[in-house]
Amino acid sequence: MKKLISLLLILALAMSLILSPAAAAKQSQPAGVQPDLTLQSGEDAECALAAGKAFVIRLKGAKGETVIEAESAFALKMEIRDEKTGDTKTLKGKKNELFRKTFTAKGKRTYLITVTAANGKSAGTIHIRIGTKKELSGRTDEAEEQRIGKTPEDLAENGNVDPDAESAAMDIPTIKKITQNNTAVKLSWMAVSGAKKYEVSANEGWGWQLIATVTGTSYTHKTPVTRATSGSVIKYRVRAVNGSKKGGYATKSLNRLASPGTVKLKKGSKEDTITASWSAVTGAEQYYVYYRAAGQSSFSLKKVSGSATKATIPAKGTKKNEVYVQAVAGGDKSKATATKSLKPYWYRVVLIGNYEYYDMNNDLPGVKYDVSGMATLFGKQTSVIKKVYNASAGTILNAVRSTFSGASANTVCVFMYSGHGYTDYGYWSGALACSDGTSVHPSTLKDTIESCTKSQHIVILLGSCGSGGFIDPNDADGKASSKDAAKAFNSGFISAFQGPVDNAGEFATKRYSVLTGAAAHQVGWVFWWTNPYGQIINGGTDVMRALGKAGGYEYCDWSGNNMGFTQKYGDTNGDKKLSMYEAFVYARNAVKNSMADTPSDVQFWSTEQGPILFQ
Repeated sequence: MKKLISLLLILALAMSLILSPAAAAKQSQPAGVQPDLTLQSGEDAECALAAGKAFVIRLKGAKGETVIEAESAFALKMEIRDEKTGDTKTLKGKKNELFRKTFTAKGKRTYLITVTAANGKSAGTIHIRIGTKKELSGRTDEAEEQRIGKTPEDLAENGNVDPDAESAAMDIPTIKKITQNNTAVKLSWMAVSGAKKYEVSANEGWGWQLIATVTGTSYTHKTPVTRATSGSVIKYRVRAVNGSKKGGYATKSLNRLASPGTVKLKKGSKEDTITASWSAVTGAEQYYVYYRAAGQSSFSLKKVSGSATKATIPAKGTKKNEVYVQAVAGGDKSKATATKSLKPYWYRVVLIGNYEYYDMNNDLPGVKYDVSGMATLFGKQTSVIKKVYNASAGTILNAVRSTFSGASANTVCVFMYSGHGYTDYGYWSGALACSDGTSVHPSTLKDTIESCTKSQHIVILLGSCGSGGFIDPNDADGKASSKDAAKAFNSGFISAFQGPVDNAGEFATKRYSVLTGAAAHQVGWVFWWTNPYGQIINGGTDVMRALGKAGGYEYCDWSGNNMGFTQKYGDTNGDKKLSMYEAFVYARNAVKNSMADTPSDVQFWSTEQGPILFQ
């Protein structure tokens, strides 16, 4: 019986050892080795390695490709042992390089990692991280940051000693500049006295990697960034080297940002503004919008929130405006968009149609269609349109004041008149005949416009008899129809409309364009059509109908039909806009080929091409 009890006790003890996980683990360990530390996959720790000793880590929770990263002032050696099978793998690092090795872990296994100095005698603190690439990426390593930039002497004071290290250290470089585009990052630094070369390392979220050894003081790291990877942080460090002498690291972090793509520009809803838009960039804290008028030496800057994808900026001057955009985070900037340009125009329009007269002048029923047709056409590009019918001189001048007052330098102020005009000489040449018997003379119109606006783009469109008197009061033969007819231009108008030379935009010294439907002493033609009941169905002056068609709206064809919006027939260069000169060429040819018994000569005066009339 005693033998039986003893046998049972022995069996029970054996079973308890088999069933105890701790005992089982202990039995699987190498003889005499006890873990100094237990880590879960994805964790990190500081290891104090004594001279000639080993530091043992038990790793739990590892599965698949596992990364071991460690940094020390000396070369390391690690032995990884599967506690279940006893399979062992030895990994060795190099002096002055980050220890970064991988091994394949099997799920639900534990591993013993034995860390020693490769030379068997170095001692010091080791910072170690173990886990998958995903677990290690993007983490902030405070202990690692504290080591960066320190010399071997600094490390020695903390007990991190490498007996093979040179006592003399190189100076730490000064990183001057770091810039990026969508495919690369460029670093530059100050030269270090005595340096033969420089080591450049990068940390893109999974530990430091030596990426280049160069003899110069700059390096371009070919590393692309996309919209998917934008917003990440990449770290760089540089140290000077002369043989075995290696200095401390200069470090710099960079917010990796993709470019905002292509900046798009359009005219703002308010005068003197432009709206710029771009694509959102992940990670951007702000966007820097740079803008200037073409020819200026420097760009102005507007900063907008990182959640914005557009901005309203002021339009500068009367020339093309140039704009580009960069994404910004923490002071780091993305590659800039390409610079785009826009020549913005805003419009204020006064349309006068005098078709009923109370004196000896005949009524002109078709003229009111010039106003409605041009209002429809200009309505595509502005809401500031004043329509006036059967007006007196005072009413016309008041309409000019109320509409043009306060117009900006970039605004095109358009005055259109359709009605009777004077074919006399001198003071009366070209004067506009009003419905109540009053009149508006060129000098009076000039003085009124000058008194209320600083616009650098003043356009006058006249569909009246004798209207060429605004250009040349003495011309009876249409000689002022050339675009370079400055010598024939009404001297009163020239002196009155001269703008300041330093702010005249595309107008060298003048700021206005005048287009008339007839020469000074010619009759301007007006047609209208009636239906079988005698009602007028459409009409207008030859020149205004031609201008409408040139700009893309045919409100009266030769049969009296409103054809509506069409192509811009006057757009000879295909830019989908109509300059004053293009409008003149089309109108001149159309009126010459009209149904009139004696076609009129369309007149034009402006420096260069004139502003954009229709866009």
